[in-house]
Amino acid sequence: MSDGEMTQLTETAFAEMRNFCCQLRTVNLLGCFITDDTVANLAAGCPKLEYLCLSSCTQITDRALISLANGCHRLKDLELSGCSLLTDHGFGILAKNCHELERMDLEDCSLLTDITLDNFSKGCPCLLNLSLSHCELITDAGLRQLCLNYHLKDRIQVLELDNCPQITDISLDYMRQVRTLQRVDLYDCQNITKDAIKRFKNFKPDVEVHAYFAPATPPTSTQPTRRAICRCCTIL
Repeated sequence: MSDGEMTQLTETAFAEMRNFCCQLRTVNLLGCFITDDTVANLAAGCPKLEYLCLSSCTQITDRALISLANGCHRLKDLELSGCSLLTDHGFGILAKNCHELERMDLEDCSLLTDITLDNFSKGCPCLLNLSLSHCELITDAGLRQLCLNYHLKDRIQVLELDNCPQITDISLDYMRQVRTLQRVDLYDCQNITKDAIKRFKNFKPDVEVHAYFAPATPPTSTQPTRRAICRCCTIL
């Protein structure tokens, strides 16, 4: 079913999924205008769901996460980018019930804090790939819970942490303990230094580190530029 067709579905259609879609394993609702009730119907009717994309479904709240936690225990891949109403409460219940999660895209889930990372470390032992870009409340303490977890330090392969302004060089020290790590994204993390990345790369040369450091702003000149000088004037 194409994305265009999905945008035309009504709540009644999703309610019918309870009766006809019990074998469904993959659903992509990217950018669709859906509600918590939509997700509740989906979760109740699709217990075998393994992949679900709800990215840019900006109306959903923790009620949607609770529905998934109660009805979709086989979830492996969950995309929630841009779902800015979701909180630690909903993610905590999800982590307690969906233990097979391997990949989560939580970019721009801006209310998410270290509490969620602690819950993931306890309830999501299969986690391979986690995107937390633009989750600005995340700190070193949350990443410590993930990276030093007994199970996850031998599981996590990708961490996307772009625009997480509170994480510092200490987080790179924690990531050094993740034996399976393949890639780390650190674009626009202002408190991560070049020196820390260099030390990390020396210790784990096979890990891809994607980072960007804006060039230093040149000092403002007090002298007029050559182009600004009138050729017929004399500078005293």
